[in-house]
Amino acid sequence: LAARRRLIRHLAARRKTVREAQSYLERLGFAPDAVETAVAAARELGLLDDARFAESLRRTHERVGLRGPRAIRHDLLTRGVDPETADAAVQPSCDPETQRVNARRAAERRAAALRTEPPAKARQKLQAFLLRKGYDADIATEVTRQLLGEDPE
Repeated sequence: LAARRRLIRHLAARRKTVREAQSYLERLGFAPDAVETAVAAARELGLLDDARFAESLRRTHERVGLRGPRAIRHDLLTRGVDPETADAAVQPSCDPETQRVNARRAAERRAAALRTEPPAKARQKLQAFLLRKGYDADIATEVTRQLLGEDPE
């Protein structure tokens, strides 16, 4: 009962995955059966739902973090979301047009800051930035060309 109350209070702050909830209770020293009972109760109440968490995180990353599908999937997996659920949540982000729009939004400010760099170096840095953000290589190349021009070589 104490584990359940503690978990519900913890989940009130922000959504979490089942694994994050389990880890939280384990760190507090609750017995495995208390952890299991509390997590089951939170799931029953709809407070823990990895699919809903994954969808919410994807939308947030797209809107605020402007991250690509690979980075979002990686984040979901590290938080304990199973691969199938992560793939289903990230699927809308994998559309090339969606990636282009989001990558361009993510890159515009960075491109403006790189205007003082030599053109080849600026292109290299912008493309690396987009790849780190989790966008596909061809999308990163295309957006870099749009924002900084063609590589003369």
